[in-house]
Amino acid sequence: RESVLERSVGREGSGPNEFREFSFLQVVAESVWVYDRLNQRISVLDRAGEFARLIPLGALSSEGLVFGVGVFADGSILLQRNEPGTAQPGLHRRYRRAFVLHAAGSISELGRFFIGEAYWQAVGEDVVDAGRPFGRRGLTAVTGKEWFYSGGDEYRVEQYDMAGRLRGVYS
Repeated sequence: RESVLERSVGREGSGPNEFREFSFLQVVAESVWVYDRLNQRISVLDRAGEFARLIPLGALSSEGLVFGVGVFADGSILLQRNEPGTAQPGLHRRYRRAFVLHAAGSISELGRFFIGEAYWQAVGEDVVDAGRPFGRRGLTAVTGKEWFYSGGDEYRVEQYDMAGRLRGVYS
């Protein structure tokens, strides 16, 4: 059986109903939330793909690029921001600050979390992140009214509520 395209939504760009890079797509109730990292915003569409509203994150990125992680059932959004790190050669652990942008507009800081290892290497007069293909990575997922985190260096998953309170540990 052959697949058939039923509809296409949006296009490339920076205007309304335009996207530059999907970093997550999540269905919450009757809405589809699309985080566009390069445009620093979240577009909310209805289930038919019609544009409903835009949530700009640009004002939050004054201290550094904001990364969308996921959407809670009430429309609050789990976000992360990189902590400044060193650009010296060698192996380094990287961290992000996690926070919640509540549906009402307030922001709650949740803490500092490991996101991965980076190997910085001298290239000419510069130092670049050469990556670490088999390095540890921190992973985060959002569902309902809670979120889960694993630092990747232990066989452990932590369960948190929206306020950042630890509710369970699975190892």
